[in-house]
Amino acid sequence: MKNYSNYIVQNAFNKCGSVKKVIMAKIAVDNFMALCSNKFGSNIIEVMLKSENNEVQSMLIQTLLTGEGEEDCYINRLMKDQFGNYVLKSAIQCLPQHTSDNIINHVVNYFNTYNLFNNFYSKRLINDINIFKKGKK
Repeated sequence: MKNYSNYIVQNAFNKCGSVKKVIMAKIAVDNFMALCSNKFGSNIIEVMLKSENNEVQSMLIQTLLTGEGEEDCYINRLMKDQFGNYVLKSAIQCLPQHTSDNIINHVVNYFNTYNLFNNFYSKRLINDINIFKKGKK
């Protein structure tokens, strides 16, 4: 993803109708990890997560929670990624509370289980989660 092409995709997504948003989200899901771990592609996923289209959000949530076992779950991979952690932060901030709570619990459990205290991006995500939780009180 080139640095300016993400603006074109974001703009197209924001201006198109529901059917085209779902089509664009399906393409994003097919390239989920590649987009999330790219500086510019992660912005596209964040815009889609913030969309008020329930079908788009559902697709992205299902994708976030999938993987071939615990280690391969996208959440686990994204929390250790330079740009993927921003996608998780956006998901936690913009999704319904029960969904963001599930993501938070998963992140915290994985962080503690695999002792990710030395991973800069995971630590930053945990700090952001703590700030987010304090703000909700």
